[in-house]
Amino acid sequence: MSSRALIPKQKLQKTRRNAFLYKKNAENLPFWQRFLPLPWDAWPAEGRLLLTLIIFWSLAGLFILGSASWWVANREMGDGAYYVKRQLLWLTVSWSLLYVAISTHLKSWLKLAGPLLFLTLLLLFATHLLGTTINGATRWLFIGPIQIQPSELLKPFLILQAANLFAQWNRLTSDQKFFWLSIFGSILLLILFQPNLSTAALIGILLWLLALAAGIKFRNLFGIAFLGGLLGATSIFFKEYQRIRVISFLNPWQDPQGTGYQLVQSLLA
Repeated sequence: MSSRALIPKQKLQKTRRNAFLYKKNAENLPFWQRFLPLPWDAWPAEGRLLLTLIIFWSLAGLFILGSASWWVANREMGDGAYYVKRQLLWLTVSWSLLYVAISTHLKSWLKLAGPLLFLTLLLLFATHLLGTTINGATRWLFIGPIQIQPSELLKPFLILQAANLFAQWNRLTSDQKFFWLSIFGSILLLILFQPNLSTAALIGILLWLLALAAGIKFRNLFGIAFLGGLLGATSIFFKEYQRIRVISFLNPWQDPQGTGYQLVQSLLA
């Protein structure tokens, strides 16, 4: 199923018409709308909600960071706004990437999803060889002065490629299915061995839900869910770090100044 087939014909025509009028009358639009690739009214309700939530949580996070870090930054850095300024810098970078993402046609992203997924898979593999170990987990990779976490970088490309794959599942050969399922499985295992159980579980659930939405037989999905749960339980059993995290989540008051500190503080807040 192509991306165009997912959009009703009338809605697609309306979007194209609105885009044409938008380019023609751009000078008459409010200032903030001139930065959008499409007029605000042409966006689907889900897109407007998502963009609004991104703006809200970006600004809310900035205020929360300032409130939580001002005293510490003033004591350690001599500037109460030190961490806020750093966050503003990263917000500028992330919003620039967001603009590039929403300005690029979905077809282009679907074509790029596969190659970019392979690139991030190589970075993920390189993390095990060259990555930095922090608190017993090897998740970060330094490329010059830039520090990246490949397991986070691959998420959007994984979702796009999985959606592209499951949408045409019934038309694929067995070899094609096996190839991509092997790639997805390799990604999950590499993340699990960092160890990073939470990210591996999140990605596994995302893939499972995408397959469910595409109409994959529930019998097969149930078997995969059981296998994933068994794999996660085995990892928790053999990895002391993960076992401590689970215990601290179930009973943070057992060690309120150590492993349960963050959860206890969130409950108190």
